[in-house]
Amino acid sequence: MLKTYPCARECVDNLLPVGFACADVGLAGALTNLASITQSLKANPQHWARRARQWGRVTMIGPVHRTLYEHALHEGAGLLFETWKASRAVRGWMVVEIEPSEIYSVASMLRRARELANLMPNIMVSVPLSEEGCEVIEELVASGHAINASLCFSVAQVQAGLAAINRGRQRAMIQGVNLERTRHLISVLPAGVMEHPEFIAQAAMVGIELSSQEQRWAEVALYQALQAALRGQGESTRLMVCGFGSFSQWAPVACQAEPVKRGGLLHSVGEQQLESLIAHCGAVATARHDPDAPVPAEVMERLLKIPGFCQVWGRDTLASACFARHPVYLQAVGKSVRAYTRLLGFARQLNPPLLADVHYPDRAVDVHNC
Repeated sequence: MLKTYPCARECVDNLLPVGFACADVGLAGALTNLASITQSLKANPQHWARRARQWGRVTMIGPVHRTLYEHALHEGAGLLFETWKASRAVRGWMVVEIEPSEIYSVASMLRRARELANLMPNIMVSVPLSEEGCEVIEELVASGHAINASLCFSVAQVQAGLAAINRGRQRAMIQGVNLERTRHLISVLPAGVMEHPEFIAQAAMVGIELSSQEQRWAEVALYQALQAALRGQGESTRLMVCGFGSFSQWAPVACQAEPVKRGGLLHSVGEQQLESLIAHCGAVATARHDPDAPVPAEVMERLLKIPGFCQVWGRDTLASACFARHPVYLQAVGKSVRAYTRLLGFARQLNPPLLADVHYPDRAVDVHNC
């Protein structure tokens, strides 16, 4: 990128690990999931095949796919650890995902979350915002762990997640747990929620067909409601927007450190989006988009006629028991399951004889059949 965008050298330097430990703007850390870790493993199969053969010579603590995943996370977090220390845990976090085979009970989710958190001090575990997930979030926060409340698509989830975080923090303070180096995120699912077939079908049932511009306004309305729900929480809890809306519109906002001014808003971006961000750094002043612009009254009136929109936009319109049954949540879990399946396949290809006697939990089989 330095070769492609020589005029953006300062911007690129601030995005590198050494730079963003103390820069006013830049990266806060790395957000990973099963898909990105599996892609990273597949990019260097010889390296991981050698590692797997080494593990085969000692007693296996768990299935090879789990060991692969943990070692990849450990290596990745290690790259950011010095930044984490230099920034006093403000930056340098690596967010990691719990395998989908573990998210259906509080006990298994809590056990796995603690295992992953113990890999490195700068690991932040993603816990899905389901009813069970809220219990896990409270327990992890109470014991001083950093968490990312994930798979969030509604204001009701933000409120439930905040309540769990606050309960956990209160318990931690009573018990004398040091929370100075812990951070809490609530991450919103990527843009396109309003394009989900369920929303389109519900709109059609009331005779409404949203234009692309109206879908965009629906996302803006949801974003504003999510921000309002988080307002006043301070620096300990932040909202992370995962590529929300058209990136070409949001890039200038991210470039000028406006997330800091907007009460703890963070953006997560992929490689292509990061390159787009750098490309826009030299022309921020000419391309501004105000995410706080009021939604046109006539558009909001149409949106409020759609039950699906009211569910995710309203504060008390979605019960916690329904979080994990919502089509948007299930779609996100489905993506995680497919990535998990690819990880299992990669592990089997590395050393089939080594994996012959490995027992995979029944829960994993159940997830594949969902």
